[in-house]
Amino acid sequence: NNFQCPSETSINHVQRQQQQQQQQQLNIRLSVENLCTKLYEYNQSSMSDKTNQLHIILQTIFLFFVFLYTRKGF
Repeated sequence: NNFQCPSETSINHVQRQQQQQQQQQLNIRLSVENLCTKLYEYNQSSMSDKTNQLHIILQTIFLFFVFLYTRKGF
């Protein structure tokens, strides 16, 4: 039988990877929540405010997709 207990270094590496993945998932979840909040606020606002808010929301969506693209390995 060739089974060997994993070394502490490999256990720490796996734990670190899991923590990084959890942090990425949290970042994505917070980005989605932020985007949803902005869209809700946009829908609640008056027409005079919407031009500027639309620009902000489009920037947010663009940044969100840039964020997702940079995290595509996850």
